[in-house]
Amino acid sequence: MKRYLFPFLSLLCLEAIAQPAALDAQFGNAGLAVYQSTASSEYNCVTTDAQGNIFCAGYISTGPGTGMYRLMITKTLPSGQPDLSFGNNGMTQVTVDASEFPLNLELAPDGKILASGSAYAGHTPNGPGDYRGFVVRLNSNGVLDASFAQGGIYHFTSPDSHFTNILFRSNGSILLCGNTSFQSFVLQLLDNGTPDTQFANNGYFFFNIASFQFLMWNALQEADGSVVSVGYESSDPDNPKLAYCKINAQGSYDLTFGNNGYMSLDLHIGQPMIAEMLTQIRKGSGGKYYMGGYGSANVMLRVNANGLIDSTYGLNGVLSHSYPFKDFVVQQDGKLILAGGKEFSDYNYGWAITRLNADGTIDPGFASGQSLGLDISPDNDYPQALSIVNDQSLFVAGSSRINNVANGTLAKIKLSNTSGIGDKIYAKNIAVYPNPVQQTLNLSADDKMELVELVDMSGRLVQQYPNLHTQSIKINCNFPAGTYVLRVRFKSGESHTQTLIKR
Repeated sequence: MKRYLFPFLSLLCLEAIAQPAALDAQFGNAGLAVYQSTASSEYNCVTTDAQGNIFCAGYISTGPGTGMYRLMITKTLPSGQPDLSFGNNGMTQVTVDASEFPLNLELAPDGKILASGSAYAGHTPNGPGDYRGFVVRLNSNGVLDASFAQGGIYHFTSPDSHFTNILFRSNGSILLCGNTSFQSFVLQLLDNGTPDTQFANNGYFFFNIASFQFLMWNALQEADGSVVSVGYESSDPDNPKLAYCKINAQGSYDLTFGNNGYMSLDLHIGQPMIAEMLTQIRKGSGGKYYMGGYGSANVMLRVNANGLIDSTYGLNGVLSHSYPFKDFVVQQDGKLILAGGKEFSDYNYGWAITRLNADGTIDPGFASGQSLGLDISPDNDYPQALSIVNDQSLFVAGSSRINNVANGTLAKIKLSNTSGIGDKIYAKNIAVYPNPVQQTLNLSADDKMELVELVDMSGRLVQQYPNLHTQSIKINCNFPAGTYVLRVRFKSGESHTQTLIKR
């Protein structure tokens, strides 16, 4: 059964809603900030600063049918509006090569913004070109930092490479985690973007040894400068296995962790064609690590500080689950919040947010013990990344498809009992139906309505009905299919805001 942002009838003045998980109605347009243009775009990464600003990295098409994309970095104010002083009206586009794909976005201690990923070099006379790792650094105003590498861009020269993570060292250097086509490595750069030859072997540490052929997907840094990475082990290319490892701050395996610094786990012994990999890692309380990934099902591992699996979690330390999973975060109380794509109906994917208790069971206090479903548009919407702030706010970045193109989309979800737009709302005051709507929308209320407005996800006014003085109204929805925000102001001074989906 399809679930929408709002039920068939929405019967409450939103300022009074208390929900344990709900879109923040005070952020952007009803909890959403959508970057709309005629070119397709998507956010892949999200992070926040101490002032509450939200930074996203993603890509935007260079034009219809080109198959090429520009790196884009945006800054959104705590209100959900773009920071017009950043870049070009809130967005910076960076050209690294023919096309860019970001994998990580981080804010440096000095306020500068770094993004890493892979850039496509473009076609050659002999066929497709290479993909090569890159890192860009922007000043806090969104302009490339010319003091870093080559005009603000570090170009990695090895073919078929990418950088998965950017880690800041206590001495001011920058550690880049990444892969080439055949092995994983870390590279330490000085603050000016040149290799730090004093680290490991001329700035590099390569993970692969005869018994551990490692490909990295993600990594985190500990306070002592050590790095824990997750991915998969491929010494048998027909049988990739879950894998993780730890290196010390000097750039060598930490022999006290796991099995001489690394571990691999085969969940499907005797079934070599099932690909297994870990794609995300987060640090929990008590020094434990949570590692999320895939096998025949979605999996979550809990690993002790010494690198051994915590056998008290799930089944012998492995939780197999079917909840949509692309990214996750850990709350201070040990609960996990997962985000992923879910098919709500045929050819219509939306966002699904799920919270698990510390023991891996579903949290009945979040979205009534289910996943919070966000069906932003009538077409396919995909969440890509999460960022949590003080266990109070969850930012979800990804895309929603509006006006036949994907749009970089940012949502703010309130996790505490504060005002928001929830998944299930039942009370008095106003009825709005049907939702989704095709032709005629009906509104009826106990109080007289003075003003009704419909705006699109960019904030553009679509329809307005002022000076109504009525308790009911029929609206002819002769506007394009998509997601809209309905705003109603009553004679009493109260107001109602909700999302409306036009089919």
